[in-house]
Amino acid sequence: MRNATALVVAVLSLVVVAAFAPVTVASADVAPTSTDDVGAAAAESTVGASADAEPAVDASAEAESNDTAGAALSTPASTTLELQEAFEGSTDSGRVSLSFTASENTTVTAESQDSDGEVTFTFSGWSGGGRSGSSSTFQIEDGETYTVYYDAVGESRGEDGFDTTRSVDVTVSNVGTGTLSADVNYVSPSFGRSEAPDGTVLFEGQSEKSTRVSVEFWNDGQGDMNVQDVSASADSGVSASVRQTPSRVNSRQSGSFEVVVTVDESVREGPKDVAVVVEDNLGHRETIRFDVNVRKATRVTADESTYDVGGVLRGTSVEVPVELVEQTGYDDASVDIVRAIGAGPNASLRISDLDGYVPAGGSESGTLRVSVNERSPQHEELSWLIRLEPTSDSDAEATTFQVDARTFYPAAFGQTSAASVSYTFDEERGASEYTRQVETTVENTGDLPLSVDSISVGSPDFDDSYVSAELTRGPDRVPGTSSRDFILDVTVDSRAPEGTHTLVVEYASSNASAGTETVETEMEIDHETRVSLSESAVSFGRLEITRSDTRTVSVTEALGYNDVRNLTLERVDGPDKGWVTVERDVPSTLTAGESSDVVFGLQFDTDAEVLTEYEWTFRVDGENVDAHTVTITAEPGLIDAQETKDRLSTYADESGNVGSAATTMTEMLTRLESKIENGDLESGTDISRAFTAAQTFATFVNATEQTRAHLEADEHEAAQRDLTRASSTYNTVSLYVSQLSDDELAGLGEDALADGNTALNDLIETQRAHYQQQLSGDNTSLLDAAIVKRELARIAVLQGEESRANTLQSAADRAFEQYAENVSAGQENLQAARSTDDNLTADVFTVVGGQPLLLNPADLGEFQSKSESVLSSYVTARERFAAAGESETASEVAQEREATANAYQTAETALYVASAGYVVAFIALVAHLLRGVIAYISDAKETATGEFLV
Repeated sequence: MRNATALVVAVLSLVVVAAFAPVTVASADVAPTSTDDVGAAAAESTVGASADAEPAVDASAEAESNDTAGAALSTPASTTLELQEAFEGSTDSGRVSLSFTASENTTVTAESQDSDGEVTFTFSGWSGGGRSGSSSTFQIEDGETYTVYYDAVGESRGEDGFDTTRSVDVTVSNVGTGTLSADVNYVSPSFGRSEAPDGTVLFEGQSEKSTRVSVEFWNDGQGDMNVQDVSASADSGVSASVRQTPSRVNSRQSGSFEVVVTVDESVREGPKDVAVVVEDNLGHRETIRFDVNVRKATRVTADESTYDVGGVLRGTSVEVPVELVEQTGYDDASVDIVRAIGAGPNASLRISDLDGYVPAGGSESGTLRVSVNERSPQHEELSWLIRLEPTSDSDAEATTFQVDARTFYPAAFGQTSAASVSYTFDEERGASEYTRQVETTVENTGDLPLSVDSISVGSPDFDDSYVSAELTRGPDRVPGTSSRDFILDVTVDSRAPEGTHTLVVEYASSNASAGTETVETEMEIDHETRVSLSESAVSFGRLEITRSDTRTVSVTEALGYNDVRNLTLERVDGPDKGWVTVERDVPSTLTAGESSDVVFGLQFDTDAEVLTEYEWTFRVDGENVDAHTVTITAEPGLIDAQETKDRLSTYADESGNVGSAATTMTEMLTRLESKIENGDLESGTDISRAFTAAQTFATFVNATEQTRAHLEADEHEAAQRDLTRASSTYNTVSLYVSQLSDDELAGLGEDALADGNTALNDLIETQRAHYQQQLSGDNTSLLDAAIVKRELARIAVLQGEESRANTLQSAADRAFEQYAENVSAGQENLQAARSTDDNLTADVFTVVGGQPLLLNPADLGEFQSKSESVLSSYVTARERFAAAGESETASEVAQEREATANAYQTAETALYVASAGYVVAFIALVAHLLRGVIAYISDAKETATGEFLV
């Protein structure tokens, strides 16, 4: 606590003293060089000056001379500047300072600059009171100590300069004046030691030879040296020049330069003197000497530094000439030829015809032979280094040359490729060809050019004659280790099959090492299918109503490759009135290359508007084909009334209902024509219906007259056909007339129909009476009854008696069924009789001369059973045929039975005759045996008695 109190008391005392006592400040020797050093400079300011400074001025005396601020500047401050004598205008700098203690708060301005001789003092900054700055005008505070700084810059006056002290007085306003000084010392250079080694020039035939010598010298003086000139001289025949000379050599440092010495070939051997003089700008000179030793030597070299033999085919050798040359001409020379080991075991180098002796300025020729064996890999780099070692001249230097070679392989096919290709056959088979471009690439893995002499194509999938190729772009040869593109136009015949095939491209080369090469690629062939029509537009023109006509369109599979499956023809547009019909449709499958005719029929009915064009569109389609359309156009035309009138007039003169009907219908036609001409018809369909009705009525009248004629001739079957036709056409006319909207025309039509109906009913009744009479006969067979009932049913239909017609038809059907049953049963029995008879013939009878005979008594039972069955079946068959009314067939069956029965009787009689013969033969056999037995017994007795010996 006591120490802190003492410290406070001491600080207060200093403040009091500073406020009432004058300031005493000394300058530093060298002020700080930057504002950052201001504080340090202030700290270094002491009561006393440096050793080199003058004694401090009494503070009270200086205070008396600076009454303005009540303060005083320090004593003169000084620094030392070293100026280079050799470099006039060069500078050196230092910093000086003055300090003062402010006695009041005020603004001061320091003098900015002043000079004395070669030294200039320039204000650079200030510090104090905890502040600093670079402005020469600044504020000061009472009691604070401040320092102002000046840069002292000296500029050399060269040889005119001398050592001295330079000083100036500078003023700080409101403070006072102080002295700044600088000691000027001029420093000079001086030559010291030098180094320059001797050089050597070795001639090997050159006209001149140069060498470079590096020279170094030292500046031992305190000042830097300004080098002004460096020159060199030498003996006769020798020239010297200096390069890279320095312009300044610092004190106690060295400088260096290079001397290029060039010697002419004419100079004799031995040392040659070279002198170099270095001079600075102050007149100092230094001479530096060294020797260049001149020597001359022979030189033997090969005429090429590298002999490039190039490519050597494996298994072969290549020779190239080599020449050794003595280049200097000084003397003859001998060398040893030393071959360094180069290429490996796959190659060898042989040097021949060289003994190593080369006359001065002359040459010696020989041969280099490089051999490569079969084991050497392709492009193996082969190299040998040949050294020429001098033996006759110790000064001569050895030289070398190199032999290079490379293993080459003969031309050979390498990676060969071909792009895939596809074809679409869309032209007629057999009549065209298809060409596509195929890009192929041929690689030559050898080093010699590969000749490509021919290119051919084929395929294992079809006949080679179907495919061919022509080269459109490609070279004749492929360079070594290269690839080239070959563009082929590959043509395929349209007979080639469809599918994915293999295209084989073969390349042939005249190079024996290459031979041929094949490459396979994919070839896709697509067979198109195309349907074509003989015509796409069909016109019927103007066609009279009720008349029919046809048109034919040929549908063809045009290419000939594929069948067209699921071929269809359908109407896609046009009126659906049944006027256009497909008389002959397309087949479901159309064979490739074949054609099929489609027949379109057309017949307008009375619903068609006359003189109005109609159009229909039919589409032909199938699997994998483009659809085609056929457009049909037609126009309903008016019926030719005159022709119909002419036909009706044929019957108009007839008496009775037929003539009256024909006359009435003719009148209807006449009125129709009049109405058409006058435009009195409200409906256009009346035209076609009236014309059709009249035309059909003419057919009706004709049918009735034909029926009448047949009835009069008792030709009822023919009459039945015409009667049916008459009834049908009558109903048709009746339908057309009922649809007429014009009352007058409808009335005339109905009148004609009334007369026609009377005539038709008379004919029907006559025909019905005939068939009724036939049905009531006693000898009517089942077949005849069925036929008559069927015809009566048809007549009932014509009369509109549907119930009676159904009854008659049912009766006819039953009669036909009975007939069929009897005929079927008769046929079955007939076949059974014949089959059993065939079995008898095969199993029992013996056929002699075409006549079956029963000769084996053992077969009698089977014969009697089967023959009875055969004859019974014949009887049943005859009865069935007779019941069916097939009397002729029944008669034939009876005759066949009778013939069979006679044959059976003959066969049976043969058995009895044969049996009698068997009895007679048996009796004869027994008699023969008895005679033999009697004779045997007699012989036995004679043997026993010995009588046979008499």
